[in-house]
Amino acid sequence: MKLENKNVLITGAANRIGREIAISLSKLGFNIGIHYNSSESSANQTLKLVKKNKVEASIIQSDLSNEKNCIKLIKDTEKKIGEISILINNASTFKKNTLENTSSREIEEDFYVNLIAPFILCKAIFRKSNKGKVINISDWKTARTNRFSYGVSKAAIYGLTKSLSLSMAPNYQVNEIALGAILPPADAPNRKTESINLGPIGRTAKIEEVTSCIEMLIKNDFITGERIFVDGGRHVY
Repeated sequence: MKLENKNVLITGAANRIGREIAISLSKLGFNIGIHYNSSESSANQTLKLVKKNKVEASIIQSDLSNEKNCIKLIKDTEKKIGEISILINNASTFKKNTLENTSSREIEEDFYVNLIAPFILCKAIFRKSNKGKVINISDWKTARTNRFSYGVSKAAIYGLTKSLSLSMAPNYQVNEIALGAILPPADAPNRKTESINLGPIGRTAKIEEVTSCIEMLIKNDFITGERIFVDGGRHVY
């Protein structure tokens, strides 16, 4: 895919990894749609950083917990920056719960934001005459006893990625990046990594090791239906 004048929507782009992805892609000349839910101040900070790279950019608010909001997000983004060529599904829940205290309601909430919303967004951008990319941001570890509903919903994303890669072919490529340790969890910002098995590489990832993988998938028009682990080899064990 030629990179110039392409429009990217990144969900959950106000903070953390989403923000870094937005900044990185703006340096390549992409116009950026910065989605946020409740972090308007952070979204505006991201917008300022992105606009330093002389691209078109806008913030768009949406609660991804229902279909109407998801469809409106696409329409609002395309009004502001133009037709979306690249969708990066980064927004995610990250609840702490266990089998014993997880409710069916929590399962439904996590599945909606982490799985159903990406499906709706992909369906909304898909136009058979166009070309595009979808990158789903996932997790190297989906079996989690302490984030039970999150883990279950993230495990389902690879099935979505594979099905979308078939259904959106040949003009769209759909892939998944399963991340390892990069930043401390938002609900545990002071967590240390000394007690964590970080895999064969033995360290956390640098943010540019994530963004370079995204850049590769955007430039490559042949890879589709893949899950790429950016986890320092933790999944190998």
